[in-house]
Amino acid sequence: MTRADLQDLGELLDSGFAALIVVAAAGLRGAIERAIGHAATIAVRPVAADEERPVRALDEVRAAITATG
Repeated sequence: MTRADLQDLGELLDSGFAALIVVAAAGLRGAIERAIGHAATIAVRPVAADEERPVRALDEVRAAITATG
């Protein structure tokens, strides 16, 4: 998300609206939109992410737990 996107979100929140931010793979977009279809507004923003980073983080936690036993 860009700084401008975050500023727009902040303005909506300041005016009393609620927000739900969902970060998901692009292939899940349809399912997410169906799940929140009652929303007044749905904004979609692309986010560049390292998809393997969460997997590596979980692997590190598992290794640390195993090491401390």
